[in-house]
Amino acid sequence: MAHLWIRLDSRNPLTIKKSCRDLVGRVINLVQETQTSICIEVPEGEQGWVDKISRDFNLNQTILIEPVQYEKAPCGILTTSVKKHHIACTKCKIAEGRPLNPQGPKPTSSSLRPSRSKNGKVKTVLGLPGLSDFTLNGFLSLLKSRQEETMDLAEVYEQAIKALEGLEKVENLLTQLQGEKKQHIQALNFFLEEKRKSS
Repeated sequence: MAHLWIRLDSRNPLTIKKSCRDLVGRVINLVQETQTSICIEVPEGEQGWVDKISRDFNLNQTILIEPVQYEKAPCGILTTSVKKHHIACTKCKIAEGRPLNPQGPKPTSSSLRPSRSKNGKVKTVLGLPGLSDFTLNGFLSLLKSRQEETMDLAEVYEQAIKALEGLEKVENLLTQLQGEKKQHIQALNFFLEEKRKSS
C-alpha cells in the first residue's frame, strides 16, 4: 500500500503537542519539524481521520510530494533536525545526562547596563540568561525556547505521575491478593479438616 506524507501546522506549539497525543499509534511515522509543525506518514486512502483531527485542532494541512527526511533524537522523537531539536528538549537532556537548567548569570539589578550604539547614543540593555541578542526577535526566540522546555518538562512530570499512580495501584492489588491468599488458605484448611472428620 502506498504511503502519504502530510504536514500539519499551527501557530500554537501547545496545539501541536496536544494533536500529537491523538496521532501517536495511528500513523506510520510522526516527525517533528518545528515547534509549530509536524509531518505524518499515513497509508494512502486513510486521510479521513487526519482531516477530522485537523478540524478538531484547527490545524493547517499540506500534502507533501516528497517523503520527509528525518532522524531519531536521543529522546526517541523523530525530527527533521536533531541538532535544533535537542538543544531545548528536556527529554534529550535527561537521556544524555545533561543538566536541565544550565547555570547562567543570575538576573540582578546590575543586569541593566548601558550600551553605546554606533551613532553614539546610549541605550539600556537588559542582560538575560540565554539571551545574546537583545532585540524583540531575540527575546521572542528565548520565550519560545523556554515555552518548549516547560512543555517538555510538564510531559516528563505527567509520565512520572502516571507511573507512580500505576505503581500504587499495583501495590494495592498485591495487598488485596495477599489478603485473598490468606482467606483461600483458611478455606482450604477448613475443607481439609471437614474431609478428615467425615472419613
